[in-house]
Amino acid sequence: MVDTQKATQEKSLREKDSRVRAVETEKWFAANRKAIDAYNARVECDGIWSDKLRGF
Repeated sequence: MVDTQKATQEKSLREKDSRVRAVETEKWFAANRKAIDAYNARVECDGIWSDKLRGF
């Protein structure tokens, strides 16, 4: 029974950690959305820095 309880607790901690990570990721994207959008617009317009170096 102790092993089952420990396994349940570990599963609960993993799920909580996963939820916390998801919330933190969403917060990071929200905080950086403007910069990400600006970067993506620049890349779409100008390409990436290595475009001139690649031969394919």
